[in-house]
Amino acid sequence: MELKTKIDVLSSKYESLKNRINTEEATKEELESFEIIKAILRKDIGVEKIHHRDTQSYFGVLYDNNNRKPICRLFLDGRIKRIELFDQNKTSRKIEINTIDDIYNFSEDLLSVANYYKNDYNLERQPEKQLENLKQA
Repeated sequence: MELKTKIDVLSSKYESLKNRINTEEATKEELESFEIIKAILRKDIGVEKIHHRDTQSYFGVLYDNNNRKPICRLFLDGRIKRIELFDQNKTSRKIEINTIDDIYNFSEDLLSVANYYKNDYNLERQPEKQLENLKQA
């Protein structure tokens, strides 16, 4: 294959990938999952703090629209459905699920990490509470 042809092929592949990334849209199942997660979290967290971000490989649920505060990730497009849960140290574990209704089984995990972010956020905003916590430790 001559150089010009290789460049044309690569350019075409690049444009195709760029268009896919820029037009990434959540599926109905992903949006339904997001509603389930919001329903679980609204017990302790204001819904205005719960956001989603769709990527090519997963559907992410974030605290305060901050990608450094992941609540969970959903992998629903493949043959095997999975949820990736995070703990307070941002260590993750992926668990296979049969249907999106299985998300309810992870309510404790979802609430735990979201409450951690909520409390951590409040401490960041209130230095006097940080001092108080250090004194008590």
